[in-house]
Amino acid sequence: MTKSKRALVIGICVLAALASAQLLRSRGPRNTEPFLAEVPMSDGIHRLRLLKIVEGPMVYDWKDPTPPLLRMLPLPSKLRPPHVPFAKIKTDGVLRGFGMTGEQVPAINFLFRVVDSKGEYAAYPLGLPELTLIESTGHRFEKLFGQFDHDVWGCVNFQRGVVPRRDRMLKMEVQFKNSGKQSLVFEVENPFYAPPAQEWVPEPLPATKQFGGVDVTLLWPGSASLGGHMVNVDLRTKNHAMRPEYSSYWIEDATGNRGPGLSPFEPAWKLHGKLSPQSIEAIPPDRIWTVDDVAVPPYGIETPLNLEHEIDGVKLRLGTIIGGAPGSGEKNNKTDGPLKTDGSGVREDAPRFDVTANSSHSKFEVVVRVSYNGEVIMRSSGGGRTPFTREIKSVFKKLPADSKVKIDIGVARPIDMEFLVSPKDFGSGMDRIRREKEAAKG
Repeated sequence: MTKSKRALVIGICVLAALASAQLLRSRGPRNTEPFLAEVPMSDGIHRLRLLKIVEGPMVYDWKDPTPPLLRMLPLPSKLRPPHVPFAKIKTDGVLRGFGMTGEQVPAINFLFRVVDSKGEYAAYPLGLPELTLIESTGHRFEKLFGQFDHDVWGCVNFQRGVVPRRDRMLKMEVQFKNSGKQSLVFEVENPFYAPPAQEWVPEPLPATKQFGGVDVTLLWPGSASLGGHMVNVDLRTKNHAMRPEYSSYWIEDATGNRGPGLSPFEPAWKLHGKLSPQSIEAIPPDRIWTVDDVAVPPYGIETPLNLEHEIDGVKLRLGTIIGGAPGSGEKNNKTDGPLKTDGSGVREDAPRFDVTANSSHSKFEVVVRVSYNGEVIMRSSGGGRTPFTREIKSVFKKLPADSKVKIDIGVARPIDMEFLVSPKDFGSGMDRIRREKEAAKG
């Protein structure tokens, strides 16, 4: 075959390919992904399409079906297939930072894309709209702090932690920030429809219950529960060795929603919290590591101990003990030396040692007690923490030369506690005072 004939054949093949591409394009969109619903947008050309609702991890990786060679050819704009850029979306299915404990909540993904008048995906500037889920009661599940939304080239993925689960149909509103009052309303079959098998009944307040042998009285469940963290939960115990952990509170409802933003129309919310040990006396002897006759070095001298022990899967380490100056060791004593620069509130010249703990599970607490000649001179609990580590800076008073101390380190698991509370009992401190006055009037 001559070169001219070969060129003619190639040209005919290219034209045939172009004609086929144009024919296919005229018959329907190239993207054939299934979708749940779509709503026309205000420009009269584009539509917003709801592609997926996925609970948990989600990976969405779309590839433009147009062959790159076809996009490179110098074709008229009407024949040239539109190129739609896309960035892969990948989520791990978890929302973090809910509640003061950083309680993790399963994430629900709502994936939307813009299509043009022919049903083709379009690179459309959405400007990160807002997604609101609307319950049949009228309650609106708005976006809360810490929830992540992804928006790029006409594709947006919203992540939410709570959804209406009592409604057979799921109603959603997408509001665009950069286009006035435009809002698009979607209504689809609710994949999370799950009315509770048994309704929860709130416990009248004040409520006293026993957890792990400790009587706990709930006077007031808290405030700011609808939109964010719960604060000022009023719990009382008579056992001062076990105290409520004031950063452990979170709520759920009977339908399976957890974290802030629950519907106030639920009959009851379940308030969760933890009791944590505040002293060695609250811990069984088999969970206490005792290191006796520890010599306290002179001021400025560091003595490595490098002792390790394990209790209930928690690896404890007692590293270095540091001697202190006279009068030091009291954090609020103005006559002591300057504070350490690490922000710990510990005086620079205080006698001290650090206890570190590491574990493969997060449900543990560490308490420390230091004794001298049978007298307790320091108690400490809590300390710096991550989910799987604890670090306690143990500071004690100046002792005579050649003194020896006894160090007790205890490990305990916190005790879970829960109360069923009416959403009406949550509110501000002023609301609480007003309700108490109204109750007193009869």
